[in-house]
Amino acid sequence: MGKKVKVLHLILVLSLATIVGVSAQDYSPDSLSMKVYSDGGVDVEYVIEPDTTLAQVNVSLIGEEYQDIIVLDQDGIILDWSLNQGEIMIDTLGSTTITITYTTYSLTDKTGTQWSVGAESETNLVYTLPKGAVLTGLIPSPVGISVVDNQATITMPVGVSSISYLIGTTGTQENALVLLNKAKADVSDALADGLVIDEAETLLIEAIQAYQNQQYTLSEQYSEQVSELIEETEAQAADALTQINAAESIIASRRDQIDIATIKEAETALEQAQTKYDQGLYSEAFVEAENTYNLVLNAPDEEQNGNQTLLYVAVIIVVLVVAGYLYINQQKRGMIQKPDTKQPKVDLDAVFDENPNLRTDDKAVLRYLEETGGVFITEIRDHFDIPKSSAWRMVRRLEENGFISTSMVGGETYLQLKAQEEEQ
Repeated sequence: MGKKVKVLHLILVLSLATIVGVSAQDYSPDSLSMKVYSDGGVDVEYVIEPDTTLAQVNVSLIGEEYQDIIVLDQDGIILDWSLNQGEIMIDTLGSTTITITYTTYSLTDKTGTQWSVGAESETNLVYTLPKGAVLTGLIPSPVGISVVDNQATITMPVGVSSISYLIGTTGTQENALVLLNKAKADVSDALADGLVIDEAETLLIEAIQAYQNQQYTLSEQYSEQVSELIEETEAQAADALTQINAAESIIASRRDQIDIATIKEAETALEQAQTKYDQGLYSEAFVEAENTYNLVLNAPDEEQNGNQTLLYVAVIIVVLVVAGYLYINQQKRGMIQKPDTKQPKVDLDAVFDENPNLRTDDKAVLRYLEETGGVFITEIRDHFDIPKSSAWRMVRRLEENGFISTSMVGGETYLQLKAQEEEQ
């Protein structure tokens, strides 16, 4: 019923826009935040609450160049947009909330070890600085400052604001100890929750050994990998457990409604999902539990009559809507053609031998690039099922170490292997 109301609402909004000629209206963000990275890149996020009777809105973006722009409504649905000289025009489709995210490198001034970042905003602007950055100046006085895990978050007032900070604090004993203690706490919490984190525990041992050998930069790298891995594992485990509980509930609720053979099949599959969860195979457990849930949900009632036909019709409608949505998104993505540039041949086995500390997930991405000849960063996220932030950190890490090259194609970041220089 809710979906029908929403569709009718969208049709009404579009009809009103056509009849009365509603034009695009300029909007300022209700909230604006910027996350600054150690390489000078900035992830910007706008949130606006437009008039639902407007078909389009305009928003002025801060910065001079923009990468990986994503525009979503309150339900996480991608909205169409166009960009013209720093102004983004969005087809709102009756949205009550719109979130705009993108990456830019034009907001930071990198001079020596003291860098600065700044912008002009019509609302309070929240800056999050890189971990370990040391504040040296704030213009004007901030609305608020907080520091969590050696990372500062500063809220600046309306108008022009600027923050100066020192970089290069990584690699020190103090910073390595902060990251190592956080990694230890993350591992301890995960074990207390009963999670299987063998890889994270191994990395933590390497972080401790590197710290004891006064290899502080290496210790920091291992510690950060531990914390990132724990975060991803916790999310996967939570999703899997939620799906297992959902499958268990639907089996109990439909036990007397469907045939015994389907119930037994579902119970066997649910046991397999629980076994995989106990083994720490959280992604596989999620898939197994989801399949079990769908098996029971779609099983016909034993004494079904005309209601079965209505159920089939409803399922077909849902499938058609989902298929149409996926088709539209695939069509949009297919409009961006990959460049004709040929990827250089790289001996990855030799690269891995020369870089024994290279992460497992980094190696997997490099193999994927070798197989495909080059991909967009969105394909990396889809193929390896990782969050946007993790994908960006991985790409920046591989690019900084000279393993890959990046370029912009149709507003998307395109990745290829980079030729390795031979040692003299």
